[in-house]
Amino acid sequence: MSTREEIVQQADLLGYRGEKREEYLKQEFKVLAERAAKKEEAELAAKIELEKMRLETDMKMLQAKIQAGIVKEETVGNASRFNDASAKHPKLPHFQDGKDDLDIWLTRFERFAESNSWSRDTWSSS
Repeated sequence: MSTREEIVQQADLLGYRGEKREEYLKQEFKVLAERAAKKEEAELAAKIELEKMRLETDMKMLQAKIQAGIVKEETVGNASRFNDASAKHPKLPHFQDGKDDLDIWLTRFERFAESNSWSRDTWSSS
Protein backbone atom coordinates (compact mmCIF):
# COMPACT_ATOMS: atom_id res chain seq x y z
CA MET A 1 0.00 0.00 0.00
CA SER A 2 1.27 3.45 -0.87
CA THR A 3 1.72 6.19 1.66
CA ARG A 4 0.92 9.83 1.07
CA GLU A 5 4.61 10.61 0.55
CA GLU A 6 4.93 7.83 -2.04
CA ILE A 7 1.90 9.17 -3.92
CA VAL A 8 3.45 12.66 -4.01
CA GLN A 9 6.72 11.16 -5.26
CA GLN A 10 4.83 9.25 -7.97
CA ALA A 11 3.14 12.47 -9.10
CA ASP A 12 6.57 14.13 -9.32
CA LEU A 13 8.05 11.16 -11.24
CA LEU A 14 5.15 11.25 -13.68
CA GLY A 15 5.86 14.91 -14.24
CA TYR A 16 2.42 16.16 -13.19
CA ARG A 17 2.24 19.89 -12.53
CA GLY A 18 -0.46 22.34 -11.53
CA GLU A 19 -4.08 21.24 -11.84
CA LYS A 20 -3.18 17.87 -13.27
CA ARG A 21 -0.95 17.17 -10.24
CA GLU A 22 -3.66 18.30 -7.82
CA GLU A 23 -6.28 16.11 -9.54
CA TYR A 24 -3.92 13.11 -9.50
CA LEU A 25 -3.13 13.59 -5.80
CA LYS A 26 -6.79 14.07 -4.92
CA GLN A 27 -7.77 10.87 -6.74
CA GLU A 28 -4.92 8.80 -5.22
CA PHE A 29 -5.54 10.13 -1.70
CA LYS A 30 -9.20 9.19 -2.08
CA VAL A 31 -8.23 5.64 -3.08
CA LEU A 32 -5.80 5.49 -0.14
CA ALA A 33 -8.53 6.62 2.28
CA GLU A 34 -11.00 4.07 0.87
CA ARG A 35 -8.45 1.26 1.30
CA ALA A 36 -7.77 2.34 4.88
CA ALA A 37 -11.51 2.42 5.63
CA LYS A 38 -12.00 -1.06 4.13
CA LYS A 39 -9.07 -2.39 6.12
CA GLU A 40 -10.45 -0.90 9.32
CA GLU A 41 -13.90 -2.30 8.57
CA ALA A 42 -12.45 -5.77 7.91
CA GLU A 43 -10.45 -5.64 11.17
CA LEU A 44 -13.56 -4.63 13.11
CA ALA A 45 -15.58 -7.44 11.49
CA ALA A 46 -12.83 -9.91 12.39
CA LYS A 47 -12.82 -8.71 16.02
CA ILE A 48 -16.60 -9.03 16.21
CA GLU A 49 -16.48 -12.54 14.75
CA LEU A 50 -13.73 -13.54 17.18
CA GLU A 51 -15.74 -12.21 20.14
CA LYS A 52 -18.83 -14.03 18.87
CA MET A 53 -16.86 -17.29 18.68
CA ARG A 54 -15.49 -16.72 22.20
CA LEU A 55 -18.99 -16.14 23.59
CA GLU A 56 -20.32 -19.24 21.83
CA THR A 57 -17.47 -21.29 23.30
CA ASP A 58 -18.16 -19.87 26.78
CA MET A 59 -21.84 -20.73 26.40
CA LYS A 60 -21.03 -24.31 25.33
CA MET A 61 -18.65 -24.67 28.28
CA LEU A 62 -21.32 -23.40 30.68
CA GLN A 63 -23.89 -25.81 29.21
CA ALA A 64 -21.43 -28.67 29.59
CA LYS A 65 -20.79 -27.69 33.22
CA ILE A 66 -24.54 -27.57 33.87
CA GLN A 67 -24.98 -31.04 32.37
CA ALA A 68 -22.02 -32.37 34.38
CA GLY A 69 -23.45 -30.89 37.58
CA ILE A 70 -20.47 -28.59 38.16
CA VAL A 71 -22.64 -25.50 37.78
CA LYS A 72 -26.23 -25.35 38.94
CA GLU A 73 -28.74 -23.07 37.18
CA GLU A 74 -31.17 -21.27 39.44
CA THR A 75 -34.15 -19.38 38.10
CA VAL A 76 -35.14 -16.27 40.05
CA GLY A 77 -38.13 -14.49 38.54
CA ASN A 78 -37.42 -14.14 34.83
CA ALA A 79 -33.62 -14.25 35.25
CA SER A 80 -31.31 -17.23 35.48
CA ARG A 81 -28.37 -17.33 37.84
CA PHE A 82 -25.56 -19.83 37.81
CA ASN A 83 -24.05 -21.18 41.00
CA ASP A 84 -20.57 -22.53 40.32
CA ALA A 85 -20.21 -25.42 42.74
CA SER A 86 -16.52 -25.74 41.89
CA ALA A 87 -15.71 -22.15 42.88
CA LYS A 88 -13.56 -21.69 45.96
CA HIS A 89 -15.46 -20.36 48.96
CA PRO A 90 -14.26 -19.78 52.49
CA LYS A 91 -15.02 -22.82 54.58
CA LEU A 92 -17.54 -22.67 57.37
CA PRO A 93 -16.17 -24.37 60.51
CA HIS A 94 -18.07 -27.44 61.67
CA PHE A 95 -20.29 -27.13 64.71
CA GLN A 96 -18.62 -28.57 67.80
CA ASP A 97 -21.12 -29.58 70.48
CA GLY A 98 -20.15 -28.28 73.88
CA LYS A 99 -17.71 -25.76 72.46
CA ASP A 100 -19.89 -23.69 70.07
CA ASP A 101 -23.13 -21.85 70.78
CA LEU A 102 -25.78 -23.29 68.42
CA ASP A 103 -27.61 -19.97 67.88
CA ILE A 104 -24.40 -18.15 66.97
CA TRP A 105 -23.27 -20.98 64.67
CA LEU A 106 -26.67 -21.09 62.90
CA THR A 107 -26.61 -17.31 62.41
CA ARG A 108 -23.10 -17.59 60.95
CA PHE A 109 -24.25 -20.44 58.68
CA GLU A 110 -27.26 -18.44 57.41
CA ARG A 111 -25.10 -15.41 56.65
CA PHE A 112 -22.57 -17.63 54.87
CA ALA A 113 -25.29 -19.33 52.80
CA GLU A 114 -26.96 -16.05 51.87
CA SER A 115 -23.67 -14.36 50.93
CA ASN A 116 -22.93 -17.29 48.60
CA SER A 117 -26.44 -17.08 47.07
CA TRP A 118 -27.45 -20.56 48.14
CA SER A 119 -31.15 -21.23 47.70
CA ARG A 120 -32.85 -22.13 50.98
CA ASP A 121 -33.89 -25.57 49.69
CA THR A 122 -30.20 -26.57 49.53
CA TRP A 123 -29.32 -25.52 53.06
CA SER A 124 -30.04 -28.90 54.62
CA SER A 125 -28.45 -32.15 53.52
CA SER A 126 -31.54 -34.32 54.10
